[in-house]
Amino acid sequence: MELQYRLTEKDFGTCLYMLKKKTYLITTLVGGLAVLIATIFSMWSVLPETWFIAAATTVVFTVVLYFVLKWLHTLSVKHFVRKIGKASFEGLQTLSLTEEGLLDHSSLQDTKIPYTSIKSMEENNGYIVIKSSISLIFVPIKGIENPEDTVRFLATLKSKIG
Repeated sequence: MELQYRLTEKDFGTCLYMLKKKTYLITTLVGGLAVLIATIFSMWSVLPETWFIAAATTVVFTVVLYFVLKWLHTLSVKHFVRKIGKASFEGLQTLSLTEEGLLDHSSLQDTKIPYTSIKSMEENNGYIVIKSSISLIFVPIKGIENPEDTVRFLATLKSKIG
């Protein structure tokens, strides 16, 4: 059984963002908390009744930090795509179920993943994400050539990985 799909640069960036989203949120919250504590201690010694300025400063800093991290992520994805070349992930790809495991075929390479190494499979935000100890397969649902095959493919894959 096969599933054919198209992967774009935007899908690739979304995949990387989904992998790092928790890291971005934790970094933003820790940075915001550090600014809040530093601002409160510095202002408390000068003007104890101006705590709201410290809170507003922290909120603004946290929001700016979050968007700066997203912007840096976009730059890093574009740099990564330029470095490896679009041909290595863009275009029509095929995900096949074999007796031994999954076979991910792209224009440049084939990746064989045994069923025993698959850790999880989830469907969220319009993507199917298959995580294994070998690699990560990221299938955009909107890029699937035959959407009616998706349900059968996922059911068969779930039965094989247990």
